[in-house]
Amino acid sequence: MTYTDFPAVLPILANNRSFNIIIGNNTDAHEMQNYLKEHSKSPKNVAFGFQTSAGSRKDGRIICIRGGGRQMVLGGLDGPIPFESKLHQAFAKTKYKLIYHENIDAWLKNHIVPIVALNYVTVIHESQMKKIAKDDKLLQQMITAMDEGFSVLEALNYPLTPAKQDALIRKWPMLMRLFMKIYHWLPISRQVNGSVDEIIALGRVFRHWKETRVLTPNWDKLENKFKDKVADKYT
Repeated sequence: MTYTDFPAVLPILANNRSFNIIIGNNTDAHEMQNYLKEHSKSPKNVAFGFQTSAGSRKDGRIICIRGGGRQMVLGGLDGPIPFESKLHQAFAKTKYKLIYHENIDAWLKNHIVPIVALNYVTVIHESQMKKIAKDDKLLQQMITAMDEGFSVLEALNYPLTPAKQDALIRKWPMLMRLFMKIYHWLPISRQVNGSVDEIIALGRVFRHWKETRVLTPNWDKLENKFKDKVADKYT
């Protein structure tokens, strides 16, 4: 489910009789939790998470790419998840891993920075992944844009998490560029398909964060190139 699906789904979740809900893939965790608690007829325990897999939708089918991603990063906004014991019971006999994070809101916000930048580049080169792999200048711009995105989050007092992601992008940008070059050469890159509408919506969220006045020249250039490719979506 994409970020732009939530306005249609939240009322259904609020009316659902379940007491425990995990929501993922969004930047508005506090607002969504408040909505569910205000509009639900029954008490709701709400947690947030992200399943570390990828995929695409094509011709009515969902193609899921798990790889090593049989796991979920999750957490509560107000402390530990109240139904943590039920989660352990549900997944006890599976190979699925639950990774609890003490600041899941920050984790989800950090997650969209590389995701949006990656999708900007994909649209700019019209999903021609080998063309992206050959475009060193664009890859470098994308990685610098990610660094700028993290600076925006820092200005909003969000911790950078996971730390390894931040270190790879900021401290070893040349290594990150090599990794991105290899990734875009691989067939798996052609199976990961982001929604243009979702990226536009997440871009709007990021522009709201930029009211911190942190300069993001490389991010802005990528976004403008992306807008040129999908101009009809902005009308």
